[in-house]
Amino acid sequence: MKKKKQNMWLQICMIILFTVGALIALYPFYINALNNFIDRYRVGLIAKESEKENAKKLKALEEKNKRLKSETSKDPFTNAATQVKLDLKKHQLGKVIIPKIDVDIPLFDKTTSKTLQYGAAVLDGTSYPVGGKGTHSVVSSHRGLPERKLFTDLNKLKKGDLFIFEVYGKKLAYKIDKIQTVLPTDTSVLAKEPERDLASLLTCTPYMLNTHRLVLTGHRVPYTAEIAKKAKDATWRNTFKQALILGGCLVLFGLLLYLLFHTIYLARLKKIPFDLCFYCLAVDGSPLAGKTFGLYDKKGKYMLKRDGVPYQATSDQTGRVCFTELPGGLYGVRLKEAPRKMTIRAGTKKLKQTKGKLYPRKSQSVQIEDETQMIKWYFK
Repeated sequence: MKKKKQNMWLQICMIILFTVGALIALYPFYINALNNFIDRYRVGLIAKESEKENAKKLKALEEKNKRLKSETSKDPFTNAATQVKLDLKKHQLGKVIIPKIDVDIPLFDKTTSKTLQYGAAVLDGTSYPVGGKGTHSVVSSHRGLPERKLFTDLNKLKKGDLFIFEVYGKKLAYKIDKIQTVLPTDTSVLAKEPERDLASLLTCTPYMLNTHRLVLTGHRVPYTAEIAKKAKDATWRNTFKQALILGGCLVLFGLLLYLLFHTIYLARLKKIPFDLCFYCLAVDGSPLAGKTFGLYDKKGKYMLKRDGVPYQATSDQTGRVCFTELPGGLYGVRLKEAPRKMTIRAGTKKLKQTKGKLYPRKSQSVQIEDETQMIKWYFK
């Protein structure tokens, strides 16, 4: 029984270590899922704004596009190294949807370390994503952040794939027609073309090395019902996937916490000794003397020992059987010669219990009478 006590505390330590390990190992998954729902809430705030207010903001962006100089832009990830205080809500334009890789993330109007951490951002000096001939909007985001997926799978896109901007209620679709890998200093790929409506997605490459920039450029295509369905499906798949991950993690951590507290509870219960006494009687109520019972584990697989000897108790002349000074918890009791299926669970389940009880299965309940003063176990 001392060995069982040691095993229980070992179990507690193992559960704690496993829980901490699971929290660390699953961090990228559950934090990304949680951030996904936070981002969805932020995007939803823009959707709730009035059409008049959104139209006003769109007009302001179009005017800014006209005033933009033709100068080339600097590398966003170099500029983003500096921490800048920013109100994300004020700088959020809408969202970026990439149906093929189930990306649906917030879109901001300014490239800083904070906006790149929370979503995608319009590269400073390039056009705002509101469309129009002679515009070229470049939207950048990180790859490989543990807490957010963002543009991690951008390399999976091919020519002909779509990406969509939703800006203040306006939806713009672009079809990829050019994929390039360039040095951070090469900004020629971001140049405007007078008669074309262009947009590019930009991120670091190779993954985790970040020595170059991956640029996927697309031309504007009509936002059709088919494209709208693809965007809606991508958003749904992304939300469902993240909900599944978050739900799975919550269930796992819930089970681990239950297991931890249940094991601690059993350890506390074992510290409270009790006596298990009952009367062995014939069906007519007469006592059965000389019947030997064994004390087993609660599943009835093996007989427990006390001082190295199998722990057994024999009924006296009144039919009374007693197992004394047992550590709190559940055990199995049956006649020594009886098969395992005849085992009845016995012991204590609550910290306040001072006496052991028998807990028969439904099929065994007819054999037991649990009265205030005595427990009776009837045998044919």
